Amino acid sequence: MFNVLRLAPLFLVFPLAATAAALEPVPSAVFAWDEGQPVATATGEIRPLIHGSALDLSELTVEGVTLNKGCAQKYDAAGNDEVLIIVKSGVLKAGLGEQTKLLSKGGVAYLVNGDSIKVAVEGDAPSTFYLFRYSGIAPADHARGVAAGGSILLPWDEVNYEPSDRGGYRQQFRRPTGLFDTFEMHTTTMIPGLINHEVHTHHAEELVLMTSSNVQMQIDGKTIYAKEGDLMFLGADVPHGLLSDLGTEPTEYFAFQWWK
Repeated sequence: MFNVLRLAPLFLVFPLAATAAALEPVPSAVFAWDEGQPVATATGEIRPLIHGSALDLSELTVEGVTLNKGCAQKYDAAGNDEVLIIVKSGVLKAGLGEQTKLLSKGGVAYLVNGDSIKVAVEGDAPSTFYLFRYSGIAPADHARGVAAGGSILLPWDEVNYEPSDRGGYRQQFRRPTGLFDTFEMHTTTMIPGLINHEVHTHHAEELVLMTSSNVQMQIDGKTIYAKEGDLMFLGADVPHGLLSDLGTEPTEYFAFQWWK
């Protein structure tokens, strides 16, 4: 099910592996952090989580990457690929072109196709992050991605928080990219005991990344459970919703969609 990719040596370009045949579509399901089997590397470990195709993507790969103290890595959004990093724990010093920022939990880095990023562990503790790499079925429009803002670094505390009666909301990203007419990412904070979103459908596929607490959700008529660290993939037109907080602390999660 998983295509395990080992980290390259320090600061070497790390492109996506070529895929000889069409990949199976990613199912609408929970991909549990604990079920990804970590593979040791020279700089830490890689935990494969998702690998397959999607509606507008020939390949979608999500891995949990841990870099040990003093270690660093370079990632390249080569060819028709885009790269997204979301920090799970620890602190990364991220270098993206002329930008250099510290990314702690919830920090985001996005790469337009053709760009590269260098990340290095800051401090005495390891850093763990989600590495999303995806390739479009149609050729990427690099100029469009650059015109819309290009590659960016978004530390958690630099994204505006909008409180609400249910908790709060952060809008990390909503704009065109090289692969999509619109790519949208936000973070929801939900007060314990509430239910968020009645069952609904949308044609855009969606990824949900749990960053705190435990939830119950309906996906295609089935009740599923997810906890901190887990990912949920929601396919096009698949009914989903009734996300309810099962914990005593606020639930927090990333949700992102893309469409052409």
